[in-house]
This record gives sequence, C-alpha cells and structure tokens, in this order.
Amino acid sequence: MLRLLFISLAAMALTSCASSPRSGEESVTWQQRSDRAGRYIVVTVRNDPTSIDVRAGSSGRDYGGRGTYGAAPRARTDVKELSAKYSLSYVDAWPIEVLKVHCVVYGIDVNADMNEVMTRLRGDPRVESVQPLQSFSSMVDTTQNASAMSSANLQPNLQRMQVLEAHRVTRGAGVRVAVIDTGVDASHPDLKGRVGTQRDLVGNIAPAGDNKSTFAERHGTAVAGVIAAIADSRQGIVGVAPAATVLALRACWPAQAGDARAVCNTFTIAQALSAAIELRADVVNLSLAGPDDPLLSRLVTAGSDRGMLYVGAMPPNGTALGFPASVPVVIRADVATANSLANNALRAPGTDILTLRPAGQYDLQSGSSLSTASISGGVALLMARNRKLNREAVTNALSSSMSARAQGETSVDLCAALSFVDKAVVCDRE
Repeated sequence: MLRLLFISLAAMALTSCASSPRSGEESVTWQQRSDRAGRYIVVTVRNDPTSIDVRAGSSGRDYGGRGTYGAAPRARTDVKELSAKYSLSYVDAWPIEVLKVHCVVYGIDVNADMNEVMTRLRGDPRVESVQPLQSFSSMVDTTQNASAMSSANLQPNLQRMQVLEAHRVTRGAGVRVAVIDTGVDASHPDLKGRVGTQRDLVGNIAPAGDNKSTFAERHGTAVAGVIAAIADSRQGIVGVAPAATVLALRACWPAQAGDARAVCNTFTIAQALSAAIELRADVVNLSLAGPDDPLLSRLVTAGSDRGMLYVGAMPPNGTALGFPASVPVVIRADVATANSLANNALRAPGTDILTLRPAGQYDLQSGSSLSTASISGGVALLMARNRKLNREAVTNALSSSMSARAQGETSVDLCAALSFVDKAVVCDRE
C-alpha cells in the first residue's frame, strides 16, 4: 500500500492539482478586508453574559448557514452609539461569554487617522478595549515537490520522534484537539472518524459533495493529518495521535486559490478560540503567527485558566515576538532544524513532512506549522496517558526528551517523554 501511495504522490506532482475554491460573497469580503487591514478596528463593550442566546465563539454556521448573535440591550445600544459618535461603519459582531464582552469590528473612514480614533475610543467609558484588526498567516513553506520523496521511508518524522514506540502505550484516545486553521476535509479516508466537530467562522463552505472546493482547506487538512491521521488503515499515513479527536474550527482561508498557505484575522481567530473553550478542547493547535494581539492573548489565557493547553508556531525568524508564541501560557513549537535554542521552543521535524491533502490526496509540506501539529499530537499522547498533567508537567516531559537527531536536527522523543511522566513506560532506543 505504501508503494501505491508513493505512485499516487508522484503522479500528483506531474499534474496540476490546484483547483480554485468556490467563491462566496462573505469569504471574498473577508479576503478583501484583509488586504485593507489598516482600516478596521476591534472594539469590545461590556456585556451581560446572561443575555447571550447563541454559543460563544460560534458563528452559528457549523459549515452551514449563518445564525443570529445575542447581546444585551445595553451592549447593542453602545455599539450603535459608538458607531454614530466616531463615524464608524459596523462590520460584524458577536458576544464573547468567557470575557463578558460584546466584540465588534468597525470600519474607519478612509480619511480618518486610526491611532487618533483608537485614542478617542479608549477614553470612552463604554469601551472595554480597542485594537486594530490584525492579520495572521500559517507557518508553512510550499516549495516541496512530492516527486522528490523517497519511497524507502515515507514518514521519517515518526521515527525521529519515536512515535510508533509511543503508540505501544497510548494513541491519544479521549483527547480533544482543536485545530484553529482553515477547514479540514473530514471526508479524507485518513481522517475517517477522527473529526468530531466542524465549525466555520469565516463562511463560504461549499455545498456537500463538491470535492473540488475542498482544496481551499489544504492547510487545515495537512495539520489535522499530522495530528490524527488514523493508524492500522493499511494505506495512507499515521498521525502522531491517531486516536485523538479533532475539533475543526475554520478561522482561516487560503492566501490565494489553491495555495497551501492560509491567512486569518483577529476577529475570526477570536471566535475560534472562544469556540474551543466552549467545546472544552484539551489541546488547541495554532499553526499560525502574527503580531501581538491583546484580545487573542486574553482568550488564550482564559482557556489556560480552565486547564486547556495551547501549542503555537514559532515565526521563521526564530523569535518569540507576536501571537501566539509571545503569550506566556503557550507551548512554543519550532522546526527541528532551527538555528537557535534560545527561544525555549520544543522542536519537531518540519521539513518534507508527508501529510494529507483534500479530496483523498497526500502532500509534502514544511514549516513550523507541521512541527506545531507534531507537538500538539505529542501533548495529546501524554494527556491520554495521564489526564492530571498540567502545562508545566507536559512541557517538562517534552523538553527533557529533546535530543540531537540525524541530519543536524534536534527533536522531541515522544516515547522518552512518556517515560518521563510514567516510569512504567520502557522505550527501545534507536
């Protein structure tokens, strides 16, 4: 079966597989807005959480039609009055129950100065917080070619992290991993039964059965494959935590048609973070990076206070600046070949990683997006073995397992990490 998989990948490399996703007015609008990121702000006003009649952090779409958001009468009035007083155009809003606020995206007049408008808003007693609507992007390099892969070992990253050894004692059963990303093609054979929830916080999900449009979900599908592709299927690949459940929270969209790279913004990611809290995710995978973001940081901290673990990608420059890596409670993840260890990031293979592509296909991708997914899968293995582990214990176990590997890499050893938290686990060393 592995031979057939290699042949399939080689054929894919020789043909054009990039299909343009279907365009809907809502999704295109978000992409157009991201191109003018400097003209939008995110404002929160205080909100009585008992007035919320729709689940927090949800668009109500669930890969379907848009729902109606609830907010307290006072919050709705504040939103309208702020719009009128500061000449702001209403774009979108939803209540964030965990923070007890109503969150609004406003457009600023083209002739207005954003900093001046935000300064005035900060002085308004009705405003709980204000910040720019910021853009974020996936941490993936798309320069690989599937035909360059060796058929001798399709998933060397599993060997480098001792994943199969770890699978002798745990496969992540019972652990819920939220993937905040593009959507996930849950119909992929390697994800059968692994995707427990799908929510769309962006819009423009294609009608059921339209397989071509699933190419819009390349990055999220690739990340989900690294984390939880099923084992023992006698075909395809094996995920790091093949028994974990993926919560697919679509907050990002392709950078361009058919592109594996993805982009998101403050508003869509905030909704997904809220949804992850509501769904009681155990682990939240953030294979993305961007500027520091106060609202997103508050939501991550709120989830951490509830015992959730967050794994975030390091940007390619190796610094910890920006969201999510700069948030203290986030477990940082970087590629195994990173030049510096000064960022205190956990490291995992992130070069030429074989993973999933929508419509039943496979792909090679690189970048800290894939390393982040591997670390999230590793966290799921540890949590499945011992549900009482907290962030510090998990981080210590994974950090202690890191060692120099072949080809100049430094990577976590997931079997060794399991042995660190459970002395009954014995690993066969390479």
